Amino acid sequence: MAQTQKRTDRSDPVTARDEQLSALADNLVDLWKRVLRTDDITVDDDFFELGGNSLSAIRLLPVVEERFGVEPHISLVFDHPTPRQMAVALAAIGAAVDRHPQDARE
Repeated sequence: MAQTQKRTDRSDPVTARDEQLSALADNLVDLWKRVLRTDDITVDDDFFELGGNSLSAIRLLPVVEERFGVEPHISLVFDHPTPRQMAVALAAIGAAVDRHPQDARE
């Protein structure tokens, strides 16, 4: 009986997209921690339930732009209030993760 090996095929578009979304969400968690000044954030936490407001959303925009190379609108935060949701929206406008989270730290 032959054994089946499970492997991750990075050339699979679904796997590649999932990995990209996961990397985007993880990077967003890192940015949110800086902007919201808390370490207790997951990819499913809501920006506003964590204490975010319109002013902190405005502070988030330039760091998102710096990290991902896209110019987000303020509505991004209101319409996609979790890192997971925001990652999907950013991917749709061409955001890319090509740096490690610590590269953009001040």
